[in-house]
Amino acid sequence: MASLNKYDHWEGGADKGTVVLQEDLNEVFIPKRLKGALQNHRYGPAMDPKNGQVSNAYIACGYDHQEYPKNLYHPHFGQTQEPKIAEYSAGCTTPEQSMKAHETFNAAYKKWQMKNRIKEVAGEEDEKRLLAKGWVAKMPKPPITKDSVESDEI
Repeated sequence: MASLNKYDHWEGGADKGTVVLQEDLNEVFIPKRLKGALQNHRYGPAMDPKNGQVSNAYIACGYDHQEYPKNLYHPHFGQTQEPKIAEYSAGCTTPEQSMKAHETFNAAYKKWQMKNRIKEVAGEEDEKRLLAKGWVAKMPKPPITKDSVESDEI
């Protein structure tokens, strides 16, 4: 009798003793020559040891963790929502009002952009300098507001 695995089940209960074997239909077949793509690799020319032909292949290579470059976040990153032009142009009936709304929106957008900045640091001295100015290494969590708690959005 075949051994049971997670894809087998008893047909008709244990008293009848019949087993139906089922295949795992979700298994993805990966050809042997593509197995290298599942590990750290580079894709480039390689020589086939059997016939000496050169062709492109996945070549396994080690992973070297690099500390830099990395991102630092402005301390107010993600704390406010992006301004929308509709909030500023609602109720505008004349071209002058629309122009004034655009100017106000552009000023608010620039202010928002200054708070939502990310800087890439290339070395330890850059990181220390920005951390001393108040930049943070992890993205700040947005504040929980009444609107965000009652929202249906995920």
